Amino acid sequence: LVVGQRTGREVFQVASGSHRRDGPDAHVVFPRHFCSCHAFFFDVASRGEAALCKHQLAARAAKALGKCVTVVVPDTLIAQILMAL
Repeated sequence: LVVGQRTGREVFQVASGSHRRDGPDAHVVFPRHFCSCHAFFFDVASRGEAALCKHQLAARAAKALGKCVTVVVPDTLIAQILMAL
């Protein structure tokens, strides 16, 4: 869990389950609204076949169970993470 120092804005980075060499090591996740994985784009956003992807579920579960590693960073870093999407 990455938290903006001034705003408290939260962005999760969830490890990728993919073993592809060209895939990302982690996905950027907003648990209720967005994930940077392919399943989110295809199954959730495009086709509406799923309510959320496994990374969103993992982020929600980790926060609810208190299992997140929280890192507080300057808000400019949160902006850089989002701009890199």
